[in-house]
Amino acid sequence: MSIHDNYLSMLRESLPEYVRLARVGIAFEKDNGGVLGYPSATLLLAVVDIVGSHLRKRQGIEPHTVVVPGTAKPQAIKNKGDHFLALNSTYFGYAFTQEQIDKLYELSRCPLTHSGLLGPGRISIDDPIPGGIDFRADGVHIYLPEFLARCKQAVERFLADAEKLVSESAAASDLELKLRAAAVADAIEEQKANPSARKWVVQSAQASGMATPRRDS
Repeated sequence: MSIHDNYLSMLRESLPEYVRLARVGIAFEKDNGGVLGYPSATLLLAVVDIVGSHLRKRQGIEPHTVVVPGTAKPQAIKNKGDHFLALNSTYFGYAFTQEQIDKLYELSRCPLTHSGLLGPGRISIDDPIPGGIDFRADGVHIYLPEFLARCKQAVERFLADAEKLVSESAAASDLELKLRAAAVADAIEEQKANPSARKWVVQSAQASGMATPRRDS
């Protein structure tokens, strides 16, 4: 078990593990000669989502923008649905159109992650594609070895900038708010159960944060 006292430390461990586990899945040979393609693709697409989530800025900070061919101006990562714009950031280095980014998100990431199903397209280790992703008439084709290499590169680049990115991240801010709300709810319940602990309860709610231990009654 790993214990972290801040988000930056956690990301420095978790993100490379996504890539490492995807590499294990791609190297694994099943009885039918295939690899663990679906979970490997899910992990790599999660890397895209994670990087995009931290490019979405906290309130009051200028949004991160990326160049999207076919649009009049750089596109901002403002909402959770914009996370896959990270593909066109300097971290991944793609130059997909908005339609292609939407297609990759809608046909691959969501069904694959939430339903174990892949939209129109193909995941392979035997159909080399420069950059690892190609948009064809029958859907999105993902060549796992090359997409793995691109995600590994993106993680390395992202972690080099992570200290600043996490400090500005809306994803980190959202989690902080959830933790504080949970701490306040716990404090209220404990105060109801033990009125004499009110002083400690107030302090606990105010000081709550990452890895804050819960006090047992």
